[in-house]
Amino acid sequence: MELIEHEYGKKMPIRTVGDYLKRWGFTPQKPAKRAYEQNPKAVKK
Repeated sequence: MELIEHEYGKKMPIRTVGDYLKRWGFTPQKPAKRAYEQNPKAVKK
């Protein structure tokens, strides 16, 4: 929504943007519980 307003100067409701994204196959994704690149030693430190 903010990107569209910034790039094109058009305000769109969040619901409309969500509907378009859903139609185009984009879905909300939850992040993985633990990043694969995570360094356990650095996290502990």
